Amino acid sequence: MNSKSDNYDLSDLGLDPKDLPEMTLDAVLFLDADGVVRYWNRGATVMFGYEPSEVLGKNIRFIIPRDLLKSGELERLKVICEQETALFNYTTRRVRKDGETIWVNLSRTSSTNSEGRELGAVAILRDVTAQRAAEQELEHSKRLALVGELAAKIAHEVKNPLAGIHAALQVLEGQLEPKDPRREIFDSIGDEVIRLNELTMDLLRFARPTAAKFVRADLGQFLVDLVGDLERISMVGPKDVDLTGLELGLNLPFDPALTGQVFKNLILNGLQANKGKGVIRISSRNHEGTVAIDVADSGPGIRKEDLGSIFEPFFTTKSRGTGLGLSIAKNNLEAQKATIRIRSHRGRGAIFRIEFLTQ
Repeated sequence: MNSKSDNYDLSDLGLDPKDLPEMTLDAVLFLDADGVVRYWNRGATVMFGYEPSEVLGKNIRFIIPRDLLKSGELERLKVICEQETALFNYTTRRVRKDGETIWVNLSRTSSTNSEGRELGAVAILRDVTAQRAAEQELEHSKRLALVGELAAKIAHEVKNPLAGIHAALQVLEGQLEPKDPRREIFDSIGDEVIRLNELTMDLLRFARPTAAKFVRADLGQFLVDLVGDLERISMVGPKDVDLTGLELGLNLPFDPALTGQVFKNLILNGLQANKGKGVIRISSRNHEGTVAIDVADSGPGIRKEDLGSIFEPFFTTKSRGTGLGLSIAKNNLEAQKATIRIRSHRGRGAIFRIEFLTQ
C-alpha cells in the first residue's frame, strides 16, 4: 500500500504546476504552428536577455543565427518534429539580445489537439556553451599530446643520423686544402645540417617540456647580458636592439634557460619581421605583484585572422621553420607561471608582452 508521501499533490507543497516552467533555468518556449512565440519563461529571459513583452507575438527567427536560417535549420527541425513528434538533445547555436552567439542543447515536442490538429511545439533549450568549450579544450589537449608523442619519435630518429652526417662532413672537409673551392659546398651542407638539428631540437622541446628551475635574479640585467651574447655570436647587430626602456633591478624568480629561449626567439623573430629596417625595442613596466616586459618590432604586423593561432604549434606564416617557436615560448613561460600576450596592427608592428610574478 502506498503511503501518503508516495502520492504528493503539488498543492500539498504550496506549488501550482503551472508555475514549474518559471522555476527552471532552462529556456522554455511555446511556439504556435507558424513559429510565433506564445510563451517565454524566466529561464529564456536569463539565457537570451529578452523580456517576454519584447518577444511574444514575434517569430522565433530572431534568436537563430543568419547562416542557420539560410541553411533551413528551422524548417528541418519542424519536419523532424512532425514526423517523429519529438526531437531530443539537438546541439545548435542561438543568438542573445547582445549579439553573443551561444551553444544550446535543444529538445522540441509537437503539440496537437484532440482532433490531431497541430497547435505548435514546446521547445526547451539549455545553454551548453561552457561545457562545449571545456570539451573542445580537452579534445585539443588530447590532439596536442598525440602530436607531441609523434614529434618526439621523429626527433629521436632524426637526431642521431644528423649528428653522424655532421661529423662525417667535418672529417671530409678536413681533408681539403684551405683554398679548395669545395669547402664552400661543405660549409653550405653543414649549415643546413645545423638548421635541421635546430628544428629537431624544437620538436623535442615541444614534445618534452622542461620543468622550471627557478633562481631569483635581476631580469633586466639578464636580458642585457642575453642581447650582448647574441651580439658576440653575430646573431644581432650592435644597433638592432634598443634597451633604453628596460629597467635594471627587476629582482624576481625565473628560469634562466627557459627565459633565455623565449627572448632569443622573440628577438630573432622580430628582426626577421623588421627585414633590416627599424629596431627591436625591449622595455619593462612594474605592476603590483608583476613585471611586464614588452618586445616590440617595427615590421608589417600580424594579420587579424592569424592572431588567434599565433601560439598554436606548427602554425607559421614563414616559408621555412616548424612553427613551434612561439608555442615553445608559451610553454616555457607557463612552466614559470608567467604569461605572454600579443598586440598587433597591420603596418605598425607587433608587441609581445611577457608578465612575470615578482614573488
